[in-house]
This record gives sequence, C-alpha cells and structure tokens, in this order.
Amino acid sequence: MVLRLALFFLALQTSVAATAMDTLLDVYGLALENDPNINIARLRVEGGEAGSQIARGSLLPQVTASGQWTDNQVAFDDAQGTRQNFPGERRNIQLRQMLFNWQSISASRRASRVVDQRENELLEALGQLSIDVSERYLNVLLADRNVELLQAEKTLVEEQLEEATALYERKLARITDLLETRARVDTVRTELIDAENEAALAREEITALTGTGVAALADVRESAELPPLSGDIKTWEARAVSDNALLLSKQDAIEASRMSVEEQRGGHLPTADLVLSYQEADVGFDNLQSPPREVEYIGIEVSIPLFRGGATRGRMREAWSNYYIAQEEETAVRREVLKRVRSAWLTTTAAKRRVEASKLSVESANTSYEAMRKARGLGSATSAAVLEALHNRTRAQRDYWQAVYGYLFNWLSLQREAGALDADVLQQLDVLLSQ
Repeated sequence: MVLRLALFFLALQTSVAATAMDTLLDVYGLALENDPNINIARLRVEGGEAGSQIARGSLLPQVTASGQWTDNQVAFDDAQGTRQNFPGERRNIQLRQMLFNWQSISASRRASRVVDQRENELLEALGQLSIDVSERYLNVLLADRNVELLQAEKTLVEEQLEEATALYERKLARITDLLETRARVDTVRTELIDAENEAALAREEITALTGTGVAALADVRESAELPPLSGDIKTWEARAVSDNALLLSKQDAIEASRMSVEEQRGGHLPTADLVLSYQEADVGFDNLQSPPREVEYIGIEVSIPLFRGGATRGRMREAWSNYYIAQEEETAVRREVLKRVRSAWLTTTAAKRRVEASKLSVESANTSYEAMRKARGLGSATSAAVLEALHNRTRAQRDYWQAVYGYLFNWLSLQREAGALDADVLQQLDVLLSQ
C-alpha cells in the first residue's frame, strides 16, 4: 500500500520537463498541491499512523522514574510528648512490561487496520482527483478543437463570400447565393463567439482545481494510437473486486471493527504485567524515620475484572453493531463498484466503436466537400450545397474529436473503477497527450 501511494505521488512529481505547454501531469501536480480533499486524506493517514503508534506503545516496556524529598515532623502521643523533625528522601525507578492484555493487543491490530483504511481512502481521493482533472483537461481540448474548426470554417466561408460578391457584381451569380453565403458567415461568426466563450469557461474549470491558470495544453495527434481496451467485462469485474480502493477501504473498516469487538472482549479477560522496581529511601511507612535502605522488586501483577456495572457488555454490543454496519456498507459499495465498472466497460467499448465510425464519417465528409467545391466550379452545384457540405465536414470533425476525448476519459474511468489507475496508466495517458 505504501509503495502504491509512493509511486502515485512520484508519477505526479516527475512529469515531463517544462515546456511552453502544460501536460496532463503538470495539471495533476498543480491540482494535487491545491486540492483540499487530498490534503484532508493525507492528514487522516497521518492521524491513523499516530493512533497506531499510540496503540503499539502500550505493548512495549514502560519505564518510569520518580524522586521525593520531604521535611517531616512527627509528634508521638506518649507521656513524654516525643517529637521528631527530620528530612527524608525516596527515589524509585520501575519497568513494567505487559505480558497479556487482550484489549491492548486488539487495539494495536485495530489501529494498523485503520491506517490501511486511511491509505486506501487517500488512493480513492487521488483517483477521483485524476478523473476530475482528466475530464476538465479533455473538455478544454475539445473546446479548443471546436474553436479551431470553426475558425477554419469561418476563413473558408469568408473566402466564399468574397467570391460570391465578386461574381454577383459581375452578374455571374444570383442574389440568393450571395445572401445564403452572407447568412452562413454570420452564423459561423456567432458559433465561434459561443465556442470561444465555452473554451474560456472550460479553462476556468481547471483553474478551480489548480488554483492558477494554465498555458496551452498538450493535445493528442491525429495519428496517435489510442490505448487499447483489453479483457472482457468479467476480467474487469474481478480486478475491481480485488483492487478498487474504495472497496478495499470498506474491507479494512470491517477488519478494524472486528478488532474493536476483540478489544472490548478483552474487558472480560485478566491482564498480566511483569514489574521490575528499584527503590532507595530513608523514610518508611507514613514517612516515619527509617535507616537508609535499597529495595529491589520483581513480580508479576495479575488483574481480573469481576464487575463493572455492565459497561463492558454494553461496549461489546456497540462494537458488534459497528461491525455489522461496516459489513452492510461494504456490501453496498461492492454492488455500486460492480455496477460502475460494468457501465464503464460498456461505455468505453461503445466509445471505441464510435471513434472508428466517426473517423469514417470525417473521410466521407471531406470527400463530399471536395466534390461539392469542384461541382460548384463547374456550375453544377449551388453555393448552399457547398456551405452545407462544409458545415457537415466541420460537424464530422468535431464529432470525431469528441469521440476521441470521450474514449480517453471513459478508458481512464474504467481503470479507476477497476483499481488499476496507477503511475503507469497516468504516464501512458500523459505521453499520448504530449506527442
């Protein structure tokens, strides 16, 4: 668990060298430093480790030393009215080692399980942050792509408007062609304004996570090979059951609750301690004057609980209730995790097919647009047909990139739900987006 956490943080801290563009891991690193949920989860891990140290300390030797100096005045009730006035000193060192204390032993085991639970909760928080950052990162890429496509379409329709205007002035084009082209220019300009606004809003979403603005983001190339989806749905379900961080944290909670039951059961059992003591003193019982002496003591102290007013039985019932609650929570989370991993697998599979279909659609739209342009030059197609073909090409290209980014996001979500979102997965996606 500690190694898995260390690798996760290492992946975020060893992103690619600084460039003019921010990579996915760069944005992860910024979000990691500023996300309050991660800081809370880290502090809970530290608190759990401190609690484990406290519980383990009761199993180790306890050494205490004490000293005492007194000014004693003693009056005896006798016929002579004897009185004594003398100083006294007492020094003591004691070592106590627990031999058997089922409550302390179980408490230490419970604390260790709590640390495991907190570490898995931290992994879950890291996974959620990864998903949040990836979603917003990909949303920015898609918004920027949309702006880029609309800018290209705007350039082409403006060129076509200039051509239509020139042809109309020479009486070689109809007024309807000119008006249709002008209307399309106005529409594209409006769509571009909306797209630029959406891109700005998408960047604000990243800023809300990182606490600072980001530069141009590294994007995937058209020729880049998308990560494959291997294994069937049963394989991913099995991985989720064994590796999902949220589910593992609930299983740790069950074990911690079981140890809590054992801890309370120890309230019915005897305890035994080995005690070694050394004392130097020149006063005795009731601080009466005594010759200086040294006392060495070794013994075993046994304590047997007899009656505590029913408190021990009440604590046992409470511990059992918490144990059963932890089991029910684990069952609910298990069902939810399996549902989410199945949904993620189905969505990712469909997204992969959509990428392939969208790629064919882009090729068809490009072919159609080029054909319409040639037909327009030959006088066999109208300006409206060319504008429609251009618009269809832009929409096909936008749908393709939406499919690509959607696949990447769903693929990453599947990794997270299955508990496979580790340093290698993050670096693999970062490399894909940095090529």
